[in-house]
Amino acid sequence: MTSIVTEEKQFSFPRLKTEGSLDRIEDWCVPVKQIYNQQDVGNFEKSVAIHNIKSCIFKICQLISKCEVPKGVLDDELVSFEDGHKKNGHKNGSGGTGASRGGGLNLPPPVSNQEDGNGGNGSGSKDATGSSDFSKNLKPEVKAVLDLIARLNQLIVETPILPGPRRYGNMAFRSWHDSLSEKIEGFFHNHLKIFYKYNNFDLFITELTHYFIGSFGSRQRLDFGTGHELSFLAFINALLMVDILNRDTITGVDILIIFAKYYDLVKRLILTYTLEPAGSHGVWGLDDHFHLIYILGACQFIDFTSMEENNTTTAATTTKTNTSTHEYYQHHPFPHHRNKIPSPSSILNPMALHKFRTSNLYFNSISFIRKVKTGPFNEHSPILYDISAVKTWDKVTKGMIKMYFVEVLSKFPVVQHFYFGNVLYPWKDFETGKPLPASTEASRDNLKEGDIELEEQMKEKEKSERLEKIKKASTGIVSRNEINIHKPPPPVFGTESQRVRGGGGAQYKRVSGNNDNVAVTKAPWAK
Repeated sequence: MTSIVTEEKQFSFPRLKTEGSLDRIEDWCVPVKQIYNQQDVGNFEKSVAIHNIKSCIFKICQLISKCEVPKGVLDDELVSFEDGHKKNGHKNGSGGTGASRGGGLNLPPPVSNQEDGNGGNGSGSKDATGSSDFSKNLKPEVKAVLDLIARLNQLIVETPILPGPRRYGNMAFRSWHDSLSEKIEGFFHNHLKIFYKYNNFDLFITELTHYFIGSFGSRQRLDFGTGHELSFLAFINALLMVDILNRDTITGVDILIIFAKYYDLVKRLILTYTLEPAGSHGVWGLDDHFHLIYILGACQFIDFTSMEENNTTTAATTTKTNTSTHEYYQHHPFPHHRNKIPSPSSILNPMALHKFRTSNLYFNSISFIRKVKTGPFNEHSPILYDISAVKTWDKVTKGMIKMYFVEVLSKFPVVQHFYFGNVLYPWKDFETGKPLPASTEASRDNLKEGDIELEEQMKEKEKSERLEKIKKASTGIVSRNEINIHKPPPPVFGTESQRVRGGGGAQYKRVSGNNDNVAVTKAPWAK
């Protein structure tokens, strides 16, 4: 397997390419849309923006290697799927989000101080485990980010769900988003400004705000997906690039605590407001809502720095890759305080999920799936089921990162919602520093009002002509072959019961005979 790291041998957080101090930068701007088609995705892959994102991912993976989420950070109640919790109505029969069936949900206690944001389920509060020991040694800037997340937890308490059908999302989520948009500037000033070393904080947050608000689902579509997860990564990376979070002193545990609290908040939003999956591939996708969380969780079980060294093209690599998890970790020991490392197949064991779901993000996410979905795991999550057969966590990690680059960072439906400013994530070529080509569709924003009206009239005329053809076809006046109607593609081979389907990297094969109802899936690297 080829190396996943192509640009940097020494992992480091990205730094802003600026001339002189950040104080001198005046061209901060509200991020704008630049990705309108697949060609723009190709330009995105050359950009400073994606370089900043990938560099951040690699450095985070290195820092969180061999680290646990401290006790008391993750809320076990949000991912408990045992019988006692199923009765609360967190699961539904269709495999969708559990909140659609109602039932109780333990939210964090109200924030006691509206100004500083302490309380809720943030840095200074007790969670479902009754422990808050992890907060004693937090760096002030890390605690500030957790207090910011705590304020958003409090907004859930302040924004109760609306009565009525909730299958496609509760409309109260829009009120929650409106409250966030209204208060976000004050939140930033209260929690982050003190750690910003420059004099243009208000300009800085004109770009930062977009990525933070975009981290918690779509107000319009009432959904949450990997694009929103990406937006939070961009937010954290922005704090690192301007040293609100100190690049030189932040630890893997600090990062895990921040992301753990973020994922707890998102799970509350999903359960409370019945948020739909955004752009889900159904069973053919990795997960309805998340992807990055699996990369982080897998990295907790490996030494990311040495992973590349262990991935050579020699015969020894093949032997090492095929060894058991137990044998592998005998040669790659973890700190003495850790328990035995579970194998990837342990995600299928409820006892293992219960043991590791509050210390590892991978197991935490699997446990959440078990909470909100019903039926056999191999049926509703076949890709994750396939990955459980992989021998070692280093191979899982490499596969997850490659899949993330392909299925998230290179997919138009996801990255079309990633916007670009002038400083944090500029639409510039990483090699040359020059602006990347603007999409021809983007130029439509600059058309004169009369041109736009003419364009709309032409579209309406084309639509009318098409409807007229369809009407004639229904009366037999014109052949249906004259109408451009998209038809489903023919089977790739064989009879109706012999076909291959794919989605999200999966392969599905059905063969006629006694085992006609057996589905066989494969993750891209689960060989």
